[in-house]
Parts: sequence; C-alpha cells; structure tokens
Amino acid sequence: MILKVLTTQRQIRSFAQNGPNRLLPKLLTISEFLERAILPPKPFISEELRKVYFHQACKEVALHKLGIPKEFEKFAREGELIYSFLKELFLEQVDLEEVAKVDVYAEFEEHMRLIGQIRQNYKEILSQKGWSDWIVLDEYRINHDYFAQFEKIEIELMGYLSAFDREIITQIQRPIQIEHEVDEFNLELAFKMFGIKEKGRYTISLEADGWKWEKEPLASGEPNVDIRFFDRRIAQADFVFAKIEEFVQKGIEPEKISVIVPQGNFKEYLEIFDEYNNLNFAMGDSFIYSPLYRKLEALYRVRFLADENFLSKIDTQLLSRFEGIEDFHGLRELIVELASDKEKRVIEEDLFLLERMSQVEQMDIRTLAHLLLDRLAKKSFDDVRGGKVTVMEVLESRGIQSEGVIIVDFNEGVVPKLKSEDLFLNTALRQFAKLPTIAQKEGLQKYYYSRLLKGAKEVAISYVQDEQNEPSRFLAQLYPDIQPKSGEYYMQVLYTFQNEARPAEAFGAIPRPKKLSPTSLEMLLRCSYRYYLHSVAKIKAPPKKLLGSKIHTAIANAIKAKPQDAKEYHRLVMKYLLQQASVQERYHILVEWEAKLRRFCQKDFELLEGMVNHEVTKSIPFGPIVLQARADRVIQKGDKVFIYDYKTSTRTTNYLKSYEKEKTKLQAEFYALLWQTEEVYFWDISNTLLQKVPVDKAKERLADALANLPQQAKRCEDMSYCRFCEYLFGCKGVVASTF
Repeated sequence: MILKVLTTQRQIRSFAQNGPNRLLPKLLTISEFLERAILPPKPFISEELRKVYFHQACKEVALHKLGIPKEFEKFAREGELIYSFLKELFLEQVDLEEVAKVDVYAEFEEHMRLIGQIRQNYKEILSQKGWSDWIVLDEYRINHDYFAQFEKIEIELMGYLSAFDREIITQIQRPIQIEHEVDEFNLELAFKMFGIKEKGRYTISLEADGWKWEKEPLASGEPNVDIRFFDRRIAQADFVFAKIEEFVQKGIEPEKISVIVPQGNFKEYLEIFDEYNNLNFAMGDSFIYSPLYRKLEALYRVRFLADENFLSKIDTQLLSRFEGIEDFHGLRELIVELASDKEKRVIEEDLFLLERMSQVEQMDIRTLAHLLLDRLAKKSFDDVRGGKVTVMEVLESRGIQSEGVIIVDFNEGVVPKLKSEDLFLNTALRQFAKLPTIAQKEGLQKYYYSRLLKGAKEVAISYVQDEQNEPSRFLAQLYPDIQPKSGEYYMQVLYTFQNEARPAEAFGAIPRPKKLSPTSLEMLLRCSYRYYLHSVAKIKAPPKKLLGSKIHTAIANAIKAKPQDAKEYHRLVMKYLLQQASVQERYHILVEWEAKLRRFCQKDFELLEGMVNHEVTKSIPFGPIVLQARADRVIQKGDKVFIYDYKTSTRTTNYLKSYEKEKTKLQAEFYALLWQTEEVYFWDISNTLLQKVPVDKAKERLADALANLPQQAKRCEDMSYCRFCEYLFGCKGVVASTF
C-alpha cells in the first residue's frame, strides 16, 4: 500500500474525486502525517489547557519588560507571540541560549533570558501534570509500527518543512518521494530545505548521502489577466459576480472557478449579494455570527469587562442569571437552553471537553468563559448553499487547479500578509538563528498565489485604491506589463451583456401625471422608460427590504421612546435596528454602521426639541399636478418648521454636493414648497454631516421641471442610474445566471 500525503483536506477530496478508477492509496494531509509520525513520552496538551498552564508559567516573570500584560484575557492573545516564537525555535532546532549569547543582539539578551525562564517554568508545570508540548519536547520516538504497513510514501509538498519535520522524515524507514515545485518566490526556502538552487519541478528522494532529485521545467501558463481597482471595498463583490458570469460565458465550468479572499471577512459581502446561491464557502459560516455566540459574548463583556456597549444586546433577566453562575456546569446548562439544535451539533464536543477540564483544574468562571468563547470563535457551520463556485482563503487553495481565478483585496499589507508572530524578531536575528526570514515567509505566501494564478486560463484581480489603501507591490512582480483599470467603468461595460435578441420593448406615450412625488418626478426626468414601465404599464417589482429604510424606522422608534441622553439614544437605535436582523444583516450593521450611528446620535440628540413628528406626508396642488412628499422628520418650534431628511448612501462623501449636481433631484424643493419653510436639512448619516439645503428657488425649479416633462418613453443610457434599476435585466439584456 502507498501512503499519499497532500497539503489540505480540500486537495484530498479533489484527488479522491478525480483520481484513477482503481483502489485509492491511503491519504493524509501533511499536518496529519507529521502528527502521526512521532510518539511523545506523554500525551500532547490541549490548546485550552496549554493557555492556562503557559499563563501560570509567566506569573512570576517580569512580563512588562516584554510588553505583554498579565491579565489572562489580554495575555491569552498577546502571550501567543512568546509561545509561537518558542515553537518556531523548536521546529527549526535552534537553541534559545545560543541566540541570547550573541553580542551583536545584546538588546535581546534580557528578553531571551525572560523567555527562557518562561519555558523552564512551563516545562516544570507540564512535568508535574503529565503532559507534553512541542516547545519542551526533549524526547520522542518514531511511530514505526504505523508506517510498516506502507511500501512507499509520496508527498506533494506545497509549503515548507521545518528542520524538525525534515529530521522526522529522515528517520522513517520507508522509501519517501517528495514532489515540489520551485519558482522565484520560494527558491530560498527550497535551498534551505533541500539545497535546490534553480527553479523547476522536482522529484526529491532521500538517499544514504542526503537529498537527491530529478528536475523538470515548470509548466508556464499565460492566462488572460484583468486587474481592476475600486474606491470602496464592497464594490468588489459586484466585480466577483460579474467576472464569474463572464468566465462561464467563455466556457469555464463553475466548478473550475475559485474566488480567493485574502481577508476572510470579505465572504460576508459575497453572502449578502449571492442571491442565487451560486457560491460555496470553503471556510463555512463562522460561529461568531451565530445568535448563541453573540449572546455569550455580550454576557461575558458586560459581566467581566463592564462593557456597557453590549448592554443593548441582552435582556436584564438573562444577564442576572448569567451573573449568578459560578462554575462550568451552570454555564453549560445555560448554553444548552439558549442554543438551537444547529448550534448544539457544532459545540457539543467543546462543552464536553471544557467541562472535563474544569473538573481537573480549579479555574474561575471568568477564565472558563473566556476559554469557551475563544474555542467557539474558531468553529464554523458547514456551508449548505451548494453553489458550484468555491470561495476560499489562499491556504485552502494550495494544490488546487482552477481554470478561472478571482482574487479580491489585493492590497499592500494584505497580499502577502504575515502573522504577528512572524514579526517577533528582526531579519538579522532570524538569519543568525537560521530561522526563515520575513522576506522568505512573504515569499512563501507569494508562491501560493503565483502557482494558483499560473495554472489558470482566466484571472481577475481587484483591489481598493483610496487615501488609506494602495495596491500590493507584489502585483507589479506578477504582472509588470499590465496597467490596472478603474472598476467603475468596467462594471458599466460588464453589466451590459450585449445581445441582439432583446425582450419586446414598449415605448408608449406618457400621459401627463396627476400626482408626483420627488421619487417619481426624478424617475420621469432621468429615465422615462423606467417611469413608463412602473407607473403607466404598472409592472412593479416586489418591494425591497433596504437597510436605509430600517435605519429610518429605528431612529423614529428610538425618538418615540424619549431617550434621556445621546448614549441612550444610540442604544435604542441599535436595539430597534438589530431586532429581527439576519446574521448577515447584523454583521453589516455592526461593522459598517454602529460607529456612524453613535456619532449621529451624539449630534442629533441636541436637535430633539419642540414638537417632533416622523414620516409626515403632505400634498398641495401645483397647477394641474398634485405634488406630494413624505418627510422623515418634521419639528415644529414656535412658528418655524424644520424638515430633516435622513441620507444613508455610502456612495458619496458629501450627499449635498452630489444632490446639487443632479438637476433631476428636487426632494428638498418639494419639502420647502409643501411646508412653506426654508429650514430644510439633509442628515448625511454615513458621513455625520448635517447640512442645510439652499431652497430659495424651490418654486422656480419645480415649475421648470414640470414644464419639461417628457411625453414619450425613451430608454436612458446613464449606467449609474441603470445599475440599481429593477427593470435592468429586461431593458439591457443582462443575463441573470444561476448556473
């Protein structure tokens, strides 16, 4: 029997599905292979218990000199830097004391001494408790009985083997063959591992006198590459779906298209816009967005961290019960009551393991709750969408060949991106310690992207370009001769799928309207065809549940509840806004809107004086037409009327400037004429701008607009207006594909 070692579980599934029609070899990932290869003298410690013991090992050490706090919550996060550094030293078989002795690195001498003391303390604790861990593993033996069943071991290496990994492989008494591709980005690490000095595809074997290899040239594809930039991160989601459509039209099967998200949270944007469930997400749905996790996080933060920002997310009765829990058994009972069946299936094992740990170790409820939240934050629900296009992070793409590749967020600091522990030592010290340098680790990240892109037929890359973001310099290394183009222009072209066979078009006459609102007047002036379909032909789309209208309603409800201060005002707005919100909506609101609404409430609370009314509708005759408008908020102060119109658009940094450029936008003029006031204000919530609108010529502007109403339906060519039109598919011939 042959043991075949691949990089990821996804690669194993792909191999099993597409492999030869015969008995498959035994399949393992590289991490599983290395874990099964050794037998420690004592069992390896769990991650949660390791954090507790490692924290204990640091209690008598001057952590402040390392810039790390002693409080468990903060230490559990920042103390990982020390642990990861010690683990890296072990894996590269580097002695900590030798690093500390080098005079040129004297500024690290005390740091190394403190870290050495932590390691020794930790080793003593584990020895007493009967556990093993990598950073104190002084002895082990090879699991020869396991490998005896295999005639040969074949490893497809898409990464890096540490010195310890290579030492393990040399001790396995079976023929081993390693397949490894080397390009300009991972060449230094290939030399470090096997002494390879040239690019190529290598078949490497272990001989009595060291590593030997056979070399073949690398396969070099020339994909069609499209690079676009956007001024807003979320706009890349449209780009992704448009490129998927384009790739399919070019003959690429959806199953052979991969969407790479260097920052995992971009998947939330894609989920929101994946109307037809065309996508499947390799990373699943993170448990942190589940109702259970949200409740537990809020309870923890309020009780143990006194974080008042989370008070609005839980009811007082639940908080009171949580504050009475003093052991893990009580915490588990509460969680089981709160959890849905779906959530229980994900966390059942975690609750069992932590309860057993709490019975062995004396830990307070705060520590246990923190460990549980930390563990659950790493969990996910399996994706059940069933889409054919896979969304994944770059590490999950290793070993996968895709004909169509789409990568978003290709920005500096994101691609390539190192973990914080990789930056623990400077390059000079890493070179001395024979640790992989920062440049080599970045090179490995680049290698993952490079191999994926070179194996594709079609490549689409996007990034954000604004005052804070710029494209990754790696982009110029990959495609020095390609000039990126604006994504906004591209979307206009892409969303208009050219097709001569269009649906029947009805360009009829438009009778003079009897009643007009600001929205219907703008529609008539900007696209008479859209107005005709909506108001004359009566072809109306189902109403959309827009976030902007929900924000309007939440503000109105919060004001009706008569908040006593700006802080309570914000709490009430968030409470009403998050009611009945889906997981995706909660994510979008909390990430994109919570801070904006806090700033809005602080400023808006001062305006809540006088008689306040919401969603007030008024109409008056204006010649042969009745003008009607609904104001978001009307405040009567003495004989003065103040009109406030909320704006939640994120497509502009100043709504008033955008409004003044559009001659067809006459909303403020409607308000001024109907309420006979010049106190008309746009409340630009996204940008926290309260601006008075000049409406001194309201009557003249409305009269001019009504005198020039179109009498015949005609399709407009303004794609910025068409993009959000409910008649886009029929009017422009855009294909709505569900694959």
